[in-house]
Amino acid sequence: MVSITWLHLSDLHFKTEKDRDQDRVLRALLKDIAKMTSDRGVIISENRKFLFTPSFVLVSGDIAYSGEEHQYTKAEQFMSEVWERVDMTKELGCRRTYMVPGNHDIMRKRPPDSDKEGYRRSDHDHLSGKKDAKSFHDFLKEIWEEESYRRRLFDKFQQYEKFIAHFSANNHPNFNYTGPSFIKFVPLGGTSEQNGEDSPVGVEIAGLCTAWIGGRDNEDGTLVVGPYQIDDIESNRRVQTTKKVLTRIAILHHPFRAIHDFDVESTRKRLSKLFDFLLFGHLHREYFHQEVTPECSTFHFSAGACYDHPFLKNSYNIVQLKIGEESDIQSMTVCTRVYRRDANEFTGDYSRYRGLGEGIVSMPKECLDLHNKIRNRDT
Repeated sequence: MVSITWLHLSDLHFKTEKDRDQDRVLRALLKDIAKMTSDRGVIISENRKFLFTPSFVLVSGDIAYSGEEHQYTKAEQFMSEVWERVDMTKELGCRRTYMVPGNHDIMRKRPPDSDKEGYRRSDHDHLSGKKDAKSFHDFLKEIWEEESYRRRLFDKFQQYEKFIAHFSANNHPNFNYTGPSFIKFVPLGGTSEQNGEDSPVGVEIAGLCTAWIGGRDNEDGTLVVGPYQIDDIESNRRVQTTKKVLTRIAILHHPFRAIHDFDVESTRKRLSKLFDFLLFGHLHREYFHQEVTPECSTFHFSAGACYDHPFLKNSYNIVQLKIGEESDIQSMTVCTRVYRRDANEFTGDYSRYRGLGEGIVSMPKECLDLHNKIRNRDT
């Protein structure tokens, strides 16, 4: 039996200016992460406790508020403190942290060298204005394959790319050269000296950019993943066939309801067949559920927003899996944490699911059995 645990953060929204309330909430979040992942575990009852030791950290976008350099300086310091709380060295934290950009990671200020056609807007408007699927996908192909188009679209992530290149370059793509998606095999186990990095057994983690065509307000329902990011993931996955993958996770910022009608059906179907878990941000509310079709089973998770607004809900979650010898999920424990302003602390979220205390919920065995049966049928 192999234990896999991840810490899921999203929508941090670091701002350039000082924000005392944000500092207060995120200090409480760091304190809570330390509590939840400490050696003593989380005590549920006299005879029961959970231990959460994250195998990796996943961040589903909106690290910054408006894609500015100083905002990522704050984010880098925050991530260093997260690693410290979960007992990871900075070197290990860099290797075990995976993230994608959100719409707030787009540079909102127009760069001096941007073209006059309308940085951020022209391609989005042309694409979202297509009236039929063929013209939509023809224009999407033109955008994706033309280097000048790609550079214009990806330049708005300049500061985000500098941020990830500085501390986690090996885990993340160079947008202009390899595209905005990535897929990585994360080894688990192995020798203690290598922190498991030499193990042939592990987890597959992929990231896709849902904001690459975005950059304006009120754009839900008009964004695009597109087939090309998924093609790249499938192509790179084939290179890793010698590895034993215990489970597969994809990170996106926007949920499917934000994706254009001409793109959402194929994107949803392909990702659901490729991955066991889809992690989202953007909605600023936490949830998890299982989505089952005759072809596949996938678990969807949203972490909510680590920091949204002084009087709105701030949250994060921790997920722990127990994987059997046949790569079946034997158990899944979800711990959802929400900020209580009156106490200035994060506590278990009791508002959505009846759990074991401290906001901890075990996925029903029937759900896991169905998932394993469907997945094993396809292997």
